[in-house]
Amino acid sequence: CKPVAMVRIAIGLRTLAFTRGRWAELREHVQAALGAWLKTTSDNRGMPAEGLRGALSERLPRPVFDALIADLLAETHLLRDGPLLLLPGHTVSLSAADVRLADQLVAVLAAAKLQPPKVAQLAQQLNADDKRLRTLLRRLAQSGELHAVSADYYFPRATIAEVAAVTARIALQEPSRIFTVARFRTETGISRNLTIPVLEFFDRVGFTLRVGEGRRVRREWTAVVAGMHDR
Repeated sequence: CKPVAMVRIAIGLRTLAFTRGRWAELREHVQAALGAWLKTTSDNRGMPAEGLRGALSERLPRPVFDALIADLLAETHLLRDGPLLLLPGHTVSLSAADVRLADQLVAVLAAAKLQPPKVAQLAQQLNADDKRLRTLLRRLAQSGELHAVSADYYFPRATIAEVAAVTARIALQEPSRIFTVARFRTETGISRNLTIPVLEFFDRVGFTLRVGEGRRVRREWTAVVAGMHDR
């Protein structure tokens, strides 16, 4: 009998095999899940990959999901914009007023550097509606232009990259490669109230790992950013 064409995915020492028909079903499932999510969140242009994986009714191993996404991207059934996955033809257009407000937001946060205003303060400073402002901030974070350190604080990507570079340097200077919160605050110049939120953000994205009362750097910041885009 004629051998059946299979798609094989290696997972550690195991290999999973899918018939072409089953693989096509999974591809359609991924596209449908993304389309359904976009219909319920009309203000978002796309969805982070890990969010899409979690939205599937069938939990797929990460290598299988990654292979499906790569397959769909290669045939342009999906598109990528930084950390977001998009469906071709799906667009979210900003009004001219929102574009101006987004530009103002980025400019204010870039000027503030390590002392960004809280979202409520930004809204007051720019005379903008709080809900509208938060929506724009989320979009800018999704595109990678800003990083959401917490619900109240957003940093420009260039600023966070500079802080990450200082963090890596001070970690290398420590014999144990573990740096303290106090040294992080002193070397970076970040205010006391933002020190812990920034460190917890670094922990969350996999740049640092808490070790007792200190932290160590897990991997290079460029790799972390690339991982954000691939999730």
